[in-house]
Amino acid sequence: MVRKNMILIVILTTTIEFCMESHIHSLGLVYAQMGEYEKAIRELKNDYEVNRFRWDYYYLLGICYYQTGNLHQAVFNFQKAKELKGKRTKKIDRELFKACISIARDYYEKGMLDSSGYYYNLGISSYRKYLKEIKWFN
Repeated sequence: MVRKNMILIVILTTTIEFCMESHIHSLGLVYAQMGEYEKAIRELKNDYEVNRFRWDYYYLLGICYYQTGNLHQAVFNFQKAKELKGKRTKKIDRELFKACISIARDYYEKGMLDSSGYYYNLGISSYRKYLKEIKWFN
């Protein structure tokens, strides 16, 4: 019982710190940090009106969709997060790259080469931006 309470305190402390940093107002954030991604998506969708202009809202939603295997929704939300954030998007670019490459691989295995190529190029483009931002190359 004590161990369970300690784990809950750690989760809530981490969640509170992230909330203060990101300003996302949603129980979905707590569910996401607990690994309950389906519940997190439901809660985040319920809180759309409050958070719809926040880049970190879309980033978190993208992470949740990625974790549940809904890669197309993950890509959509990562792109929306990048659009709202503007500069310094390396964290978003990295996740967008992973989602796009996963989709490209799935399409490739199904023989859908045009769709595979589209997502491959989108992923590579994001990865290049990520490498530039971490100063890997100019």
